[in-house]
Amino acid sequence: KGGLKLPRETVDTIQWNEQVGKILLLGPLAFKNRQTMEPWPEGAWSKINDFVKIPRYGGDRFEVLQKSGSVSLFAIVNDLDLVGAVTGDPLKVSVFI
Repeated sequence: KGGLKLPRETVDTIQWNEQVGKILLLGPLAFKNRQTMEPWPEGAWSKINDFVKIPRYGGDRFEVLQKSGSVSLFAIVNDLDLVGAVTGDPLKVSVFI
């Protein structure tokens, strides 16, 4: 009944250009030297459930249809490609267009 209706094209653009992700899993090579398997000297700077900035167009992105009918977007990103850590919970931020 009120509010703003965004065209499907705009919704798709916003969805696929998201730059913040939540770490759900870490692989066995995460934050390790690929040749020696030794941890990075600075250590792992993020862990499961942390929010991180990911490349705008990087990673392997795919959608999963939930039982509720909603769609979740996932991205597989290498640790070397993470842009940075996000402090706080970005899901609590409101955006006005």
